[in-house]
Amino acid sequence: MHSRDDIRSYTWMLECPPLGRAVADSILQLRGTVNEPSTLPRVGSAGLILDSGGRLLFGRRAKEPNFGKWVLPGGRIEPYETIASSLSREVKEETGLEVAVGQQAGVFEIVRESEEHRIIIYSWAHPVAGHLEPSSDLSEVRYATPDEAAALDVSEFVRHVLDSVGWPSNWRTVARRSRVAQPVVRRRVSRNNGRGLQIELGF
Repeated sequence: MHSRDDIRSYTWMLECPPLGRAVADSILQLRGTVNEPSTLPRVGSAGLILDSGGRLLFGRRAKEPNFGKWVLPGGRIEPYETIASSLSREVKEETGLEVAVGQQAGVFEIVRESEEHRIIIYSWAHPVAGHLEPSSDLSEVRYATPDEAAALDVSEFVRHVLDSVGWPSNWRTVARRSRVAQPVVRRRVSRNNGRGLQIELGF
């Protein structure tokens, strides 16, 4: 079992270039073995997934937290995943749908001292393939109009997110955002200029 001093040592190594992939891997492994709060916050990617009519996709939680509540599909960002690829994977696992990820809608956090600390990045998206069917952490999935969503037992946090991003009051605007693709990294070129590792991104 690694101590918190070990974690601080690895963090110091991370901040001191040049950096080896093995060091980063070690840190990620440590995050999975140390008790809270060293492993917090958890960072997730979730979707505001709209169909062509502006209906929003909800899933009903099959486990805690928020068991039985209707939420927005998503989950934890795994090591080396992008925000968009994490969302695509989670939506496929939970709903059976393949989605195209658009613009980011906002970053939200849940902080309950001694209980929970999450940072969740929400992105607009729309379905492009697949068959809607619940799996993984969800017992039910469905699209809902604003009136239908008002009758669902939606978690308080999701209500806050929806109010913040403007659904359903300006759904036509946000629907367009769900179809504006995020920049895609086409290549990565790394070089070491003697002052540490640098990464150049080509778009």
